[in-house]
Amino acid sequence: MKYEVKEIAYNERLFKKLIKQALLKAPQQKHSIEDIVLATGLSTRWVAYTLSLLLRRYPCRFETNENNDLLYIFDFDAGENRLQRWFTQWLKTSPNTKGGWLRKTVAHIAGITDQLKDRWLTEKLILNYIRNNQGQIVIAELIQLTGWSIRQAETEAVQLLANYEGEVEITTQGVIIYKFAQFAKPSNESVDISESLKIWERPLAEKEWKGEDLEKKIKALNQWNFRIAATAPLVFGGLFYLLSGSVPTQVLLLSAGLPLSLSTLFYSIPAVRKLRLSLENEKIRRKNVERYVLKAIFHRIHQQIRPERQIKVLIDDVKPLKTYLYWWNSRLVDQSMFDVLMMLTCTYDKEAIFREKALALDAELNVDTSGEICYEFERLHLEITEVAHNRLPSSNSFDNLLI
Repeated sequence: MKYEVKEIAYNERLFKKLIKQALLKAPQQKHSIEDIVLATGLSTRWVAYTLSLLLRRYPCRFETNENNDLLYIFDFDAGENRLQRWFTQWLKTSPNTKGGWLRKTVAHIAGITDQLKDRWLTEKLILNYIRNNQGQIVIAELIQLTGWSIRQAETEAVQLLANYEGEVEITTQGVIIYKFAQFAKPSNESVDISESLKIWERPLAEKEWKGEDLEKKIKALNQWNFRIAATAPLVFGGLFYLLSGSVPTQVLLLSAGLPLSLSTLFYSIPAVRKLRLSLENEKIRRKNVERYVLKAIFHRIHQQIRPERQIKVLIDDVKPLKTYLYWWNSRLVDQSMFDVLMMLTCTYDKEAIFREKALALDAELNVDTSGEICYEFERLHLEITEVAHNRLPSSNSFDNLLI
């Protein structure tokens, strides 16, 4: 008897091509694993394995349909090409290895040194949160930790899943829970650690000017420049007069102008650095306000929020329960005083910032019976509720997750 259905040897390049074609032909480019199996004729095992490889290369996020099936949504246009992947991997290599000085130099010139550091730190913070919450996390909690938009949080969650061999669980309410069983190591401090990791408990410190010694040296050097600018025309003019009987105007201008030009240059360098520092601190202040508004949103996420009437109440009502000190927040800050000073000195439109955050978090915009605009964050509230019920009783309580 001759069998028509045969086991096909795995061909990574061919299978990736077939799956990409199937995904691109789908309505809105959404497909479940079962849909891909039907569209390609590949086995479920090969489809699942090839998808795990594609997750490492292309941005992807998950959604669920009415049957609570997991749908893959890839952004193939945003994927890195081979040169970009090689370059990124090369920059991530330890600087202590051979050629490390060259990597550090290239990263500094390209302006991505801080970006790489921030990404590594963010990833470490997320893994610590997962570890202290029984190896589970949802998109709403990722937003609490990072301040990302929903779309970015969904994409980064799938990347975490691919990098750390996680898996997903879909609840009866259609909520996707990302699970990493190998990291589940809760402790007696899990609640405190989880709270301290949230982005509003980690305000950014403004950068300080550390050029006092440089300014002293510049002042001392410029004193000599001014003296030279005053005496040089006399010295050079006298020499020219003795040698040729006349003093060219160019000599006087050059002998006096060169020291003054150097003084201007010496003064301009720290002045430009101070201006740049001031602009950076202005960005930091706005980011801290954004974090505090995000804290206010999650503080009231279980109810309708009316920013026009409640924004001041939202901010005033959010009070820290405790100050935590861990390696990711090594500087002990009086959070209550920090919040008060920040909001008193804040010149930003807090309502506008709230609306920006609401848009990024897919809030539902409604109008109540009195004609007042209100926002609801049902999805985030549902996710926090579901993951709280899904964890063991010894895990964080629902109230702790909301604050």
